[in-house]
Amino acid sequence: MWGNQGTTFGKPFLDTLAVNYGTGMRVTDFAATPEPSRIAINGWTSRQTEQRINDLIPQGAIDTDTRLVLVNAVYFNAEWVTKFDPQRTSSKSFVRADGTSKNVDTMSRLTDFRYAEGDGYQAVELAYAGRAIPR
Repeated sequence: MWGNQGTTFGKPFLDTLAVNYGTGMRVTDFAATPEPSRIAINGWTSRQTEQRINDLIPQGAIDTDTRLVLVNAVYFNAEWVTKFDPQRTSSKSFVRADGTSKNVDTMSRLTDFRYAEGDGYQAVELAYAGRAIPR
């Protein structure tokens, strides 16, 4: 949570952040410095995601009327039970939700997987080492 300097946030709200979410309120001055505040939030997000998400909040999204910004960053990093062979990684076309495409490095492996498909998607199940999702 990023709150505007000078804005009063109630103790029950701040206690809920601490007890239930393990965080506090970060104070910034949205009213006087909206762009540096946006840059600070994006910097926090970048650090939390090991530079995978760098521009979460676009320029102009925070202005002098902003009083509170809620940001959540999740970066999931776990080992596969069976690793992919780097020699079998190649560039393939990936179609984005907006219909545009981009070439991306794509891992491949020939084996049996649990498979599902539905309207507009296909998925396979890949097990993580230890079978549990890391915390």
